[in-house]
Amino acid sequence: MPPLAGKVVAVTGASRGLGRHLAAALTAAGARVALIARASADLAASAQAASAEAFPADISEPPS
Repeated sequence: MPPLAGKVVAVTGASRGLGRHLAAALTAAGARVALIARASADLAASAQAASAEAFPADISEPPS
C-alpha cells in the first residue's frame, strides 16, 4: 500500500514550480490531492499532470 493511501492533501500555489512538483509527488505516494492557485490555466495543466482536483482561488486576501 502506498504510504499516503487514504490521505487527502491540499496544496496551495500549485499551478507552477514547487507546488506543481509537490502535487505530483503526493499523488505518486497515493494521496488524493486538491490543488489551489490563482492561475487557473496553469492550475488545470498541473491538475491533469498530477491526476488531482483543481480549485482556482486567491487565498492571499481575507474575505471582506
